[in-house]
Amino acid sequence: MSSWFNNLPCLQYSSFQRISISESWFQVYAIHPIVFAIHETYQHLEIISYLIVDPKKSLLIDTEMDIGNIEKVFNDLTAVSLTGIKTRTQHDHVGDNWHFEQSLIDFECELSRNNDHALFTEAHKKI
Repeated sequence: MSSWFNNLPCLQYSSFQRISISESWFQVYAIHPIVFAIHETYQHLEIISYLIVDPKKSLLIDTEMDIGNIEKVFNDLTAVSLTGIKTRTQHDHVGDNWHFEQSLIDFECELSRNNDHALFTEAHKKI
C-alpha cells in the first residue's frame, strides 16, 4: 500500500529551511526570517499553522488538531509572549486552543462561541 507520507517533505516545502524541534508530530519550515510554517506532517489534511515572531511578541495563526502538542513547538521556536488567532472553529484550526486560552483572539460570532465551548469541554474531559 502506498503511503502519502513516504514522500516528505512535501514539494511546497523543499525550498525552505527545516527547523529542528522536539515535537515529532510536526515539521517546521522557515518561510521568511520571522515567519514559520508549522506543518502537521502525518495528518492527511496537511494542516498548517503560521507563527510570526519578532523580538518582543509573536502571533500564532491557528492551533491545529491537538494530536501533537503545538505549545511545545512554540516554546522550541521562541520565548517571547504569544497572541493566538483562530481563523475559524473547525477542529483542524482550534484543537490546541486550550493551551493558549489566555492569549487567544477570537473573531466572535454565535457559531464560534458555541463550537469553542463544546471543544474546550471535550478537551478538558480528556485531561
